[in-house]
Formats: sequence, C-alpha cells, structure tokens
Amino acid sequence: MNVISTVVGAMAFICLSALPGCAHATWENKKPAAETERSDSIPDHREQVTTPSGKKITVINNPNRFIYNEVALAKMDRYTGIRGMDFYHGGQLLVTRENKDTPPASVEGEKIYPQNLYLYHIQSKQAKLLHGESIHQGNAQYSPDKKHIYYVENSEETGTGYMMNKDGKQRKQVSERGAIHAFAGHWQNNREVLYATFAGEIYRADLDGKRTLLVKTGKSGISNVYQIGSNVYYTTADGDLKVYNMKTKKTKILKMKVMSLIPSPDQKRLAMVIGTDETKVALLLTDLQGNQKAKLAEGTQIYGISWSPDQSKIAYAVMSENRAKQGLFVADVKSLKSTPLSSEMESIIDPVKWDSSGKKLLISTVETKDLDNEFITYVITLK
Repeated sequence: MNVISTVVGAMAFICLSALPGCAHATWENKKPAAETERSDSIPDHREQVTTPSGKKITVINNPNRFIYNEVALAKMDRYTGIRGMDFYHGGQLLVTRENKDTPPASVEGEKIYPQNLYLYHIQSKQAKLLHGESIHQGNAQYSPDKKHIYYVENSEETGTGYMMNKDGKQRKQVSERGAIHAFAGHWQNNREVLYATFAGEIYRADLDGKRTLLVKTGKSGISNVYQIGSNVYYTTADGDLKVYNMKTKKTKILKMKVMSLIPSPDQKRLAMVIGTDETKVALLLTDLQGNQKAKLAEGTQIYGISWSPDQSKIAYAVMSENRAKQGLFVADVKSLKSTPLSSEMESIIDPVKWDSSGKKLLISTVETKDLDNEFITYVITLK
C-alpha cells in the first residue's frame, strides 16, 4: 500500500470534473535546495518542435518530459514534498506536508504522518507549522483579505470545517464533526464560509463559529455551493444545477449535467463544466441564469477552473483523446482565446490558484516514482 495514496484518498480532491491541468512555459535555471521540499530547476536540455497547429514549443528532456510554451510563461518552479493550498504575501505559500513531530498512525503496516498546515517561504525553503494535530488537514484557503484560514480536518471520507487566524490561532469549529466532505466549503467574504453537509443542508458560518442554515435540499451529494445575492446555487449528485431563492423560498433547475462551476469575482457570470455526451465535457461561460454566452474548451475531462482576480482570464486543465489539445490552459474571456501553458501534469489534485497580481498560478500534483507517490507543487509565473 502507498502512504501518499492513502493520504490522497483520505483528503480527496481528485474530483476530475472540477480540477486543473498543465502548461507551456519558459523556465529559469536555479540550484535545487537540499531540503526535503526541493525547488528544482529545469534542465537546459531542450528541443524545439512544431505542433500540428504550427505553434513552436519546447520539449524539455527531463524525467517528466514537460512541454511548455515559452511565449506564455516566464518560469515554472517545482517544490517537492509539499501540497500547495494558496498564495500568501511576500513569496509565501499555504501548504500541507507531513508533520513528523506528531506520532504516526499505522495503516497496513506502514507509518503515516498527518498532513498539517504550514506557511512555506519560497526563498528560504523554511516551513512554519500553523496548527499541529494528529489528523489530516486539507482544503485550506485564505479569506479574501488574507487574515483568516478556512480548512477541513478529515479522516477517511468525513470532514469537519474550521476557521483560524492567519497565524494558526483563535480556531473555531464551523461545522458539525464529520458532517462534510474533505473538500467542502469556501469563503463567501472576509468573515463567512459556505458549505454543504452530507445530509444536503447548506450552511453559512462566520468567524465566531455561528452557523446559519440556508437551504435544506433533501438530497445527498450536494456540491458547488455559492450564494449570489438572495440566490443560493448548488449542484446535485445527478448534475442538476439548482438555484434556491431565500426570499421566495422557491427552487428551480437552471441547467443539467453540470459537473462544476465557479462565479466570476464580480458575481455576474458563471464558468461551468457540463457533460455534452457520454464521453465529452465542455467549459462554458454563462450568465447567472445559466444561458450560454461562450464555449472555451472541450475534452474528456475539464477540471481546476479558476478565475483570475481581475476576472479577465480563466485557468483550467483538459484531458482529451487528442493529446495536442490537453494540458493546462489560460483563456481570455473577452477574446475567447486559450493559451496553452503545459501539455503534461495530468495528476493535478487541487484547483488552480491565482496570486493577487494575476501573474502566478499555484498547482498541486501527485507524481509516481519507484512505485511510490509524492506531492509536487508548481508555481508558474506568466509573462
């Protein structure tokens, strides 16, 4: 049995209908750090090739054989042994990694240390433990003002939501214990988070730990929960996108076969992945009523969709039967042009994250080496 496989299973966000992909880029050569969390440079063994569309790309002859787009990327930095969750200020990342100061659990004869939250300094390669405990922590994200962190403690398939300040203190439990999925919940604003429970109840919780029930859907498998004004959007296990109006107390179906969605920062548009037939999906831009305005991409899977802070771009990953059309992309929502970043990174396990400048992307993956898996985090700098 594989330790990381167990952790990934327990912390699961391998929800391929809602994750990210990979990139074509320019890399800077740097000396690898000696620590466990390595920042690896990209070897200078390169080969120029021309894609079927006529674009020139560079193949890097390293063990992962990444293909990247020199026109789009300034550099890509690789960090081994950490799972990137979010950007912080001043070249720091919110990450999870093994906490070896905590006694490990024994699973099928192997020692498994809990994945805990750390603040990781990119330049110094130093990591500061934020809140140590003997249980896995994941789905961590900063509030928009970066003053607080929401995360989920998870064991097997169940999770418990918590908030704490950016230093890992003043922790508040904001869900019933074991009531939510390991990947449930996101910030609604600087003080409140939204999440759905296994029982199909949608809650809003604040920094004081106060919980407000918004909707009783009567269904299990509720996800993609967002509140826009008096409307609460969510998807069912069957892929129905529904909206509940808190004033009229009425629910209606906006769209079917919806796998994932995320509102634009100004909450005027939706980016959503829908099933188009038994084997294909599409990334659409719609209005708040689910009316299609544009199609950005197609593939067998599209995941990791994420709006840039200025809402001019969307990052997403595609898996496709045509390998020339898969990988990590950034789409311009005005011109509808998608720029490929990398054709690899198929094992992305969390949504793509943008930094506040809109110039950097954070991507977490799992890579297999010598029959073992390890977390790898990439920070991509766009030109």
